[in-house]
Amino acid sequence: MRLFDYHDNLSTLSIEQFKQAIGLVESYVFRRAICGMQTRNYWQVFANLSYRIDPERPFESLKVGLARLSDSYVFPSDEEFRQALEEGDIFHKRVCFDLLDRLENDGSKEATDTSTYSIEHIMPQNEKLSLPWKRMLGEDRWQEVQREWLHRLGNLTLTGYNSTLSDRPFEEKKTIPRGFSESSVRLNKFVREQKVWTSLEMGRRGIELAGRALEIWPNLVVDKKLIEQARVVEMRERAQRRDVTKVPMTPAARLLFDTLRATIKILDTDVIELAEQKSVSYHGPAFFLEVIPRKYAIGLLLPLDLGEIDDPYGIAQDTSQWKFLVNSVYDGGVYVHVQRESDVDKALPMIHLAREIASA
Repeated sequence: MRLFDYHDNLSTLSIEQFKQAIGLVESYVFRRAICGMQTRNYWQVFANLSYRIDPERPFESLKVGLARLSDSYVFPSDEEFRQALEEGDIFHKRVCFDLLDRLENDGSKEATDTSTYSIEHIMPQNEKLSLPWKRMLGEDRWQEVQREWLHRLGNLTLTGYNSTLSDRPFEEKKTIPRGFSESSVRLNKFVREQKVWTSLEMGRRGIELAGRALEIWPNLVVDKKLIEQARVVEMRERAQRRDVTKVPMTPAARLLFDTLRATIKILDTDVIELAEQKSVSYHGPAFFLEVIPRKYAIGLLLPLDLGEIDDPYGIAQDTSQWKFLVNSVYDGGVYVHVQRESDVDKALPMIHLAREIASA
């Protein structure tokens, strides 16, 4: 509704962009369903997306919003989607019929009415396969092939004659009246062209259908610069809402922090200072420093490797082997323990280096 409002009232979203936007939302939900990703709290995901849409550039901001979703609600990549389509159990997905129906009809001006059709396993589900099937699949490995390939996309199709085809041998499924050879279903064209039906044919068909699915449900393509700009804007907004003076510190730690803070402020006016729950982080625009208050000191966490810094005073510690750092939010390779004001000056070259890398 938010998108439609921008199209219909504000005219900042063209009809073509509106269609693409709806297509992306559908692709997002459908890909996640095929990949078996969690669907809880979608209402919150879409509410947040709606809130983040910029009325001046709705299509771009929607794509950026989709790209910046958390790992739990990530937009599945082509690789993830293809692997799930080719190797996953598609039959037991709630969207299985919808997938097959769309593969059958997408882009066609002569759509097949699939409303009375059902899903057909070309290689039968029956655990007691007939002898012709066992011989075709391999008498020493037919059970393994059936178990691995039964519910995959390559073995599934649509038919109005499920009971007629039943568990018949593959050749009979093709040649009996109303069998695959007479089928008008486009999904069955590949099937009727095959002389046998083994894991090789199922694999080839699965690859072909997965390729078509990637075109029907497109991937999310966004300019990385737009994503970074949105991240920085959001971080600045967060920084304005948070008060650094509210981060808990002892008087000794606060004195050291204020000394360091005054120095960092001189670095660049564009540096973002962000109050975390138990620390303060600095970004320019990438993360380059986290200050972690201790009882009588402060700790400095820097996203550097120990080997790339000049440390004549020997105050830097390598954190690459540490399992965790108490109260830290970010990842870093170097830790400096600051106990006195003179330690701040010693740490400044390392902070400058981290800042330069973050702004590169």
